[in-house]
Amino acid sequence: MTVLETFLSFARRLPADRLAPVETVLSALMDTYDDAAAFSEDQLSELDRRLAEPKPTYAAPTAIDQLLGRKLNG
Repeated sequence: MTVLETFLSFARRLPADRLAPVETVLSALMDTYDDAAAFSEDQLSELDRRLAEPKPTYAAPTAIDQLLGRKLNG
């Protein structure tokens, strides 16, 4: 069973008074979907490669602070 099929099964079992919030979130998701914002195949491959890295490296907290122009934590 796919995730979508599982979700539909879940949603169909909800009582009417609990379905509205699920429909609201699903509607918002559909409204904001845009093919132009989707990852390309190259980007997906790069994400997969980075997630599979056995010893990942991360940016220093100070570099993130500088990028954001403020402290991330605090």
